[in-house]
Amino acid sequence: MSGSADEAVRQGAGGPCRVGRPVDDSARNGADGVATPVEAPAIACARTVVGALLAAGVREAVLAPGSRSGPLAYVLTAADRDGLLRLHVRIDERTAGFLALGLAKASGRPVPVICTSGTAAANLHPAVLEASAAAVPLVAITADRPAALRPSGAHQTTDQRRRVGAAVRGFAAGEASWP
Repeated sequence: MSGSADEAVRQGAGGPCRVGRPVDDSARNGADGVATPVEAPAIACARTVVGALLAAGVREAVLAPGSRSGPLAYVLTAADRDGLLRLHVRIDERTAGFLALGLAKASGRPVPVICTSGTAAANLHPAVLEASAAAVPLVAITADRPAALRPSGAHQTTDQRRRVGAAVRGFAAGEASWP
């Protein structure tokens, strides 16, 4: 990532995930005609999400990394490096969920726990239920498959939109556009 995470978050904040950087040739070529990289839509979306988390007062985040949550991991790592938040990385999603719950309970601030799709997200369910019962500001962010691939019958394909039911106070879904 070029520049600081703060700059990256400012650039990504304010726009919906569906809106990425331009992909036409004029955006790829600088004034000197040399090709410049165009940001992937998933990274732009991750910048938007992390920018919104920071604006909501998030100062700690917990990540259980996986392939689908890679763009979020990338932006969160940069934000940690730049001192915008403290990132905790855990391999096990259940452990990650309960760490985020404890951090949120101790601080009174919202703490996101981020994981990949499928059964990884199901492992957050116990912590989500505990947070709901205790009114703790836990934010579960799961990186799901693109909508077209959800009903494919592939392994670890689950309907994340209905996973936790009444235990959540709100739900939002977004999808990074692909060129």
